[in-house]
Amino acid sequence: MNHQLDMNNFESLSALNKAQGQMMTVLPFLTGPLIHHFPKNKEAYFYHCLDQERGKIPIFGDLYVCQMQPVFNLSKSIFSRSEKLRIILHGISSTPKSPYLAPYVHAALKSGHDVLCLALRGALSKGHDHYHAGLTDDLFAVLKDPRLKHYKEVTILGCSLGGLLALNVARQCQDDYPKLKGVASICPPICMQEAQVHLDCPQQRIYRRFVLTSLKLAYYKIWQQANHHNMPFKSKFWKVMRVKTFADWDKEVVLPRFGFSSIADYYQKVSINSADLNHLKIDSLLIFDRADPMVPIAKMGLEDREYKEYGKSSVYITKGGGHIGFPFNLDLGLGEKKGIAKQVEFWFSQLSH
Repeated sequence: MNHQLDMNNFESLSALNKAQGQMMTVLPFLTGPLIHHFPKNKEAYFYHCLDQERGKIPIFGDLYVCQMQPVFNLSKSIFSRSEKLRIILHGISSTPKSPYLAPYVHAALKSGHDVLCLALRGALSKGHDHYHAGLTDDLFAVLKDPRLKHYKEVTILGCSLGGLLALNVARQCQDDYPKLKGVASICPPICMQEAQVHLDCPQQRIYRRFVLTSLKLAYYKIWQQANHHNMPFKSKFWKVMRVKTFADWDKEVVLPRFGFSSIADYYQKVSINSADLNHLKIDSLLIFDRADPMVPIAKMGLEDREYKEYGKSSVYITKGGGHIGFPFNLDLGLGEKKGIAKQVEFWFSQLSH
């Protein structure tokens, strides 16, 4: 008999488990800049996406080349000798330079991949537009970048909201992009409605205030640039700055810009349920932790198992971690090397075998 996680199971976590989840979320964020560093050799990536409403949207990122290969100028057609590309997506209120991404970059480089850390639209406070939880247009534009055509194998890794974006790419891509071999999603809020309700509850006010403050700072800068380009947003700026919940953020920022009929419509269209996972034609890896204080695993519609396959999707639910943060010796049974980045890299390595 299949049993789904329910709120009773979640609430049965001991106070110690919950405290550990909080610690494993906050501590990596505080210590990350001290222990995680990106490779020094990189090339600035710049491209664009044509948007029907906002015109030419800039896309920014950092390109890291494996095995210290010479980096060619991006105006040319070849970046490096590698034929494998890993695209890495950050989470909400983060950037491609957020330290928690560095271990994934190093693991991919060591396995022979070039790595492109992309910035979600507006995350760097550049340009005149912003992202939402299912905005895959920029990613598909990058996948069609002619300068990347020499790559024979492309994989995507996303953390938190970036993980939800990666899964949406897998859902939309299907068979029309054979180079895309797999996606990995770390702590994605796959059921947006439930994630929003959870994050807007009183107990989450610290996380909520931190993330919304970061989003408002970025929005203020792109709002200025949008006006400078004579392309003002439909949102009322003063209302956006007064937002105190994620529901209000989506109502005041996302809906007016992207035309969703309601918050429920938005959440339904960008969420990934178990049926979606069963029907993905691209291999997908999802990793959650039971004590994640930001993504309520009990409400994500998944079965109460440490490991479960949904079609071509492999779902792991771990213990001892938090949101994006995991024990340094995490072992999912994916290869001999421990740690979240190395375990994920082993999973990627099996796709071509």
